Amino acid sequence: MSTTVPAAMQAPSGAGRLAGAVASEWTKLRSVRSTWWALVGAAALAAVMVPVVGFTLANNTSQPGGPPAIPVGEVVGLGATVVQFVVATLAILAITDEYSTGTIHPTFQAVPLRGRLLAAKAIVVAAVTLPAGVVLGVIITTLADYSLGDKGIAPDGGLVRMALAISLEFTLVSLLALGVAVLVRRTAGALTIVFVVLIGIPAAADLLSLDDLAELLPARAGSQLISGATDPYGPLAGALLLAAWVVAVNVAAWLTLRTRDA
Repeated sequence: MSTTVPAAMQAPSGAGRLAGAVASEWTKLRSVRSTWWALVGAAALAAVMVPVVGFTLANNTSQPGGPPAIPVGEVVGLGATVVQFVVATLAILAITDEYSTGTIHPTFQAVPLRGRLLAAKAIVVAAVTLPAGVVLGVIITTLADYSLGDKGIAPDGGLVRMALAISLEFTLVSLLALGVAVLVRRTAGALTIVFVVLIGIPAAADLLSLDDLAELLPARAGSQLISGATDPYGPLAGALLLAAWVVAVNVAAWLTLRTRDA
């Protein structure tokens, strides 16, 4: 049975070149409703969750025996940890949707070089998540600061630095998720792996007091980047470590594309 490829999924002329491949991937990503639902959902989740957490923690400081103040970064970190999964879903769907519908085959025909295809998808995902991350970062940091009020301790480097760091962290996590999605080809499987890597393994490492291991994980690297803390390493080192994870996973994804989907 022949498969009819929707117009939005068809590759434009010149898609085999990187510029054409990027144009094709941009057309796909902006043409599917899941992209916009993911972005709106991330903003809505941040707008609801962050004030609830902030007001709750601020109220606890007024109780007998409660902490005298709460770092704004603590609320920001909690909000960013949850919202990043919604943003990562956008990146995952950029490839798993094509596998599930079968439109990955005409994509491979239009862009036979697997590295070029993966690079095009990564460029488009980054081009969407980076500015979206700035907006989400502003929402998260502003609401965290507002909800804590005079009970909040200002973050090192200020709210602007933290908002920009969230944008970079969201982008890197999305690229990490893209590589995982290429490896497993299933939305649920990719989300599960990303959750385990970012939440499950760090939680287990903390429970078992494996501090040296926890410090090398993507979750700790992202946390250091957003918080601006210098122990055990600074935000720049956190960004570089997270970027190294992204490169490693996507190299594995590229090699898999070349062999499994040749």
